[in-house]
Amino acid sequence: MTPVDAAPAPARPRDRTSLRRWLAALAVMLAGPGLLLTVVPATAEPQAAAPAWTTPSTVTVKGGTGPLEDFSNLSITVSQTRDLFSQAIEITWTGGRPTPADSGGQNVLSIMQCWGDPRAADDPLGLKFRETCQFGSGLTPPTFGGVNSIQDGGTRGILPGAQRDPAETQPEDALVVPFRPADGDAPTPNGSPSQPLPVPGELPSAVSTYFSAYNTNEIPYAITTGDGTGRVVFEVQTAREANHLGCGKRLPDNSIAPCWLVIVPRGEIDWTTGKPAGPGGVINGSPLTPGLWQSRIAVKLEFLPLDRFCPLGGAELGIAGSEFVADAVLSWQPELCKDNGPMFAYSQLPEFRTGEELVKRNGNTGLGFLQNPVERVEGDPEVLYAPVAISADTIGYNIDYDLPPGGAPPEVEKLRATQVREVNLTPRLVAKMLTFSYKRDVVGGQPAYLLTNPITPRQDKEFLKYNPAFEYYIESGVRWDGLMVPDKDSPANLAVWEWILADEEARAWLGGKPDEWGMVVNPAYPALFSAGAVVPADFPKLDQSTRLADNLSVPPNPSSLITTFNHRPYTPTRAEGARRVLRAYSQTQSIWVQSSASGDYKLDYTPPNPPGRRFAMGLTDAPSAARYGTFTARLRNRNGEFVAPDEAAVTKAYQAMTPNAAGMLELDPLKKTPGAYPLPVVTYAGANTAQSQERRRMYAQFLRYAVGEGQVPGTARGQLPAGYVPLPEAMKAKTREVALRLENWVEPAATTTAPPPAAATATTRPGGVTLTPNTGTRPSVPPSTSPGASIAPVGPLEYTAAEPVGSIRYAWLFALGAGIAFAMAGPVLLTIAKHRRRRSG
Repeated sequence: MTPVDAAPAPARPRDRTSLRRWLAALAVMLAGPGLLLTVVPATAEPQAAAPAWTTPSTVTVKGGTGPLEDFSNLSITVSQTRDLFSQAIEITWTGGRPTPADSGGQNVLSIMQCWGDPRAADDPLGLKFRETCQFGSGLTPPTFGGVNSIQDGGTRGILPGAQRDPAETQPEDALVVPFRPADGDAPTPNGSPSQPLPVPGELPSAVSTYFSAYNTNEIPYAITTGDGTGRVVFEVQTAREANHLGCGKRLPDNSIAPCWLVIVPRGEIDWTTGKPAGPGGVINGSPLTPGLWQSRIAVKLEFLPLDRFCPLGGAELGIAGSEFVADAVLSWQPELCKDNGPMFAYSQLPEFRTGEELVKRNGNTGLGFLQNPVERVEGDPEVLYAPVAISADTIGYNIDYDLPPGGAPPEVEKLRATQVREVNLTPRLVAKMLTFSYKRDVVGGQPAYLLTNPITPRQDKEFLKYNPAFEYYIESGVRWDGLMVPDKDSPANLAVWEWILADEEARAWLGGKPDEWGMVVNPAYPALFSAGAVVPADFPKLDQSTRLADNLSVPPNPSSLITTFNHRPYTPTRAEGARRVLRAYSQTQSIWVQSSASGDYKLDYTPPNPPGRRFAMGLTDAPSAARYGTFTARLRNRNGEFVAPDEAAVTKAYQAMTPNAAGMLELDPLKKTPGAYPLPVVTYAGANTAQSQERRRMYAQFLRYAVGEGQVPGTARGQLPAGYVPLPEAMKAKTREVALRLENWVEPAATTTAPPPAAATATTRPGGVTLTPNTGTRPSVPPSTSPGASIAPVGPLEYTAAEPVGSIRYAWLFALGAGIAFAMAGPVLLTIAKHRRRRSG
C-alpha cells in the first residue's frame, strides 16, 4: 500500500530474498461474530500498491463484520512481524472510512502491544487478553479540528451508568480495566472502593507503575485520510523497554516469548445506542470496552531472543568505536560466535577514545571503528585500516499535519493529521536550528535580541519557501522542541558544520548578515566562528538564558531555574535521537516538582506529544532512522539539489570522496557532485597489529564476515540492516587484503613511527579537530538584552580543522571586499590549509 502522497519514503528495509513467497492463509476467529483475521503474504492478493517497507515477514490482515460494524473492506499491512527487537514497524491500511475533521472518535484505529494469548479457550471474548495490553496512559487526542473530545478514548476507563457495556465483566463499581503484567505480579487496581486509584479521579494513574505517557507505545487515534488510506509508525518494545510485556524473553520451555499487535477499528456506530453517531457526533469509550474490543485485529509479533546469544566459555575479544557501525555489528555478532566462534564484545566510544584504546599494547580492543586514521606516536603499534560500512548522517523528523478546520484547500485537507512525508532543509536552516536562533529555542521564548526572528521554523519564510505545505500548518497544541543533537564530539558533527560553512548564504548569516526576511543569528554564536576559530566537532549550547519554571512564583533555590541544557537537552547518541524523534519526546525538563517526603524540588519532564500533534526533529544516522521509522530530511547539496539519503544518493556521495594518506576516504565539502547526498559516512575498522597471532586471526575472521555475509541486506541476524549501503567490490577486496595482512603480520625488526605531537595550544579532539572541550560551561558571548540589538560586523573569519596524518582538511577563510562590512559582504574567498592531526592526551 502506498503512502498518502507520492513523496519519498524514509530509508527502509530491503527485501533481497528469493522472489518466491509461499502463500499462507491463517484464519483465526476473533471475539466478534464473523470477524476473521487472515495473514497472507503482501503479494498474495492485489493491493492498491506495495507497502512502503517490505520484509520477508510482512503480512496483510483483513477486517471483518461484527454485530454493529462492517470493517471487511479494511486491509492492514504490517511491515515486519518476525526477528523483532527494539525498533519501529510500519502499519499502513486501505479501505478505511475517512476520519472526519470534526471527529469525536469516529473512524479511527487504536493500536497497542499485548502479551497474552488472544486464542485462549477459556477467553472466547478476549476480555482477559485485553488486560495484557499496554494501553490507557491518557495520551492527548489529536485536535480533530478542535471541536470534540472523546471520553475515555485514550484510557482503560469503564463508562458508568447507562453507558456501561452490558458485556463488561469487571465489577459494577470498577472504573478501569486492570492491567496484568507478564511477570505474574498482581493486576493493577480497577478503581473500585476496594482497589482505589493511586491518584483519585485520574484513570491513567491505575497503570502508571508500569507505563505512562512518557514511555508507552500506544496509538489511541490513528487517522484515516480522505482516500481511505492511512499510515503510522509503531514502536515495538521488548522486555528491556517494557519488562511488564516480556516480549523476547526466553521461556521455561526454551521458546521466546511473543507478543501481539492489536488494532481496534472504531467506526460510525455508537455502540451504546446501536445508531450512527452522525456528523460531529462522539463515540465515547475505551477501545478495551467490549462493544469496541470485539472488532479487534491481532497480529503475532515474534522477537529475537534477549538473552546471551553467544555460548559461554568462548573467546571474547574487544571491539569499539563509531556509532555509525553499531547496528551492523550487533547484527553480525550472533553469526560470528556460532559453533564456538569468538564473541566480539562491542563498546560504542567516541572516536578520540577509540583511537586511544586501539593503540594500546596488550589492550583488549584490537579492532576499532573510525572515520579518520589514528595518529601513532613513538612506540605505538602499526594500525591497518579496512572499510566495513557505508551509511549517512541524517536529520530525522516526525511531524503531523495540523490543519485548521475547513481552512485548507482540498489537496492539503487530505493530509490532515497524517505524517509529513517530505521536508527540505538548506544549510542555513540547519544553522538556524543549531544556533538557537528561533525564539522558542531560547529559554523564555521571547528574547529581545531575537525580536524580529520567527518563533519556530513554521513561521520562517525560508522554511516555507522550500516547504510550502506548512503554509496551512497551525501548530494547535503542537510543541516545537528544537533540533535534538548528540552531546559528544565526532567527525560526523564536524562534517555537518563543514557542509553548513561551505554554503555561502549560511556562512554569511552565521557571520551576522540577516537573511532576506530579516532573521538574524543568535548573538551568542558569531564568536564561535570569529577570526582564528576552528570548525566545531560538537554542537555547543551557548545561549545562557534562564527562566523560572512555569509552576513557581519564586525560586526555592538557586538551581531551580530552567537553563538551555534542560530546555533543549542533548541526546547521548544518534540512535537515541532517532528513538526520541519517533516518540516526539525530547526529554525537555520544564516543571519543578516538590517531593512530599523531603520537600526538595527537582525538575520533571514535559510529556511527549501524541500522534497528531508531533513536530520533532533530530540529528541521527541512517541505520537508526530506518530502525525507528523516522522520515529523513532532504538536504541541499552544493549543486543546489535537495537530496534524500537513499542508496543511490549516498553511493554518488562516497564515490566522490577522495582517499587520504592512510587510504581512508574523506569528504570534500566544496565538491559539486550532481545527485549526491551531502553527508555520507564511510566507517573503517582499524586493526592493532601488536597482538597475538590467534587474536589477529579472529579479528581477520570478523573482517571477512563483515564484507561477506555481513553485506547482504536483510532483517535477519547476521545481515546488513536497513540504512547501510552495501560495500562495492573494490572496498570488499581491500578489507579481505587487510584481513590477510593482519592474519600473517610479522612485526618489523625496527619500526619507524611518527614523531611525538608538538605542543598544542588547545585540546585535540576526535578526528584531529582542535577545539575547546564541551563541558557544559563553554565560554560564550553573553547575548545582548536590548530590543532589536544588531550583530556587529566581524572581520575575516578562519575556520580550521586539524588534520589526520597525511590528510588534508579544510580551512575556511572569509575575506570581505576591501572596506565593505561583513553584513554587506561581496564574494567570499575560501582557502584550504594543511594541519596535522594530534591524538588526544
